[in-house]
Amino acid sequence: MTCGICQLDISDKSLTTPCKHDFCQECFFEWINIKSQCPICRHNFCKDSYQVSNETYNQLRSNIIEQEEVLFGLNQEITYNTSKYMKLLSLIHRSKQTIDKNNFLITRLDQEISTKKNILNKLVMAINKYKNNYINAYKSSR
Repeated sequence: MTCGICQLDISDKSLTTPCKHDFCQECFFEWINIKSQCPICRHNFCKDSYQVSNETYNQLRSNIIEQEEVLFGLNQEITYNTSKYMKLLSLIHRSKQTIDKNNFLITRLDQEISTKKNILNKLVMAINKYKNNYINAYKSSR
């Protein structure tokens, strides 16, 4: 048996249209997605009107079940990764809050250090003034 589209020998995965033309599954499904008529005689049919062998039907059903299992596994993986992503996002948010808090504390410490330096400079100037007055008073008393 030869496919009416690709002209190759049809393997187990054959398909017969209501107008009795044979095709390999791949060719037929590509064709039916473009036009809903037989590529040989142009007989109109809906996409559901083709006939497949029991073996092909069982293979298609098996493929669908396998794909559903793969999709289920991917969905579980996505759910797991989403959970990990949300935990990381939360950790990043908490880290950012800690960094912001630490930056605020550093700014306050810088302000306090600056204030203490000013006070220290004033004390040094007062001590130097007192020292100079003491030295001058000592010199003048001699």
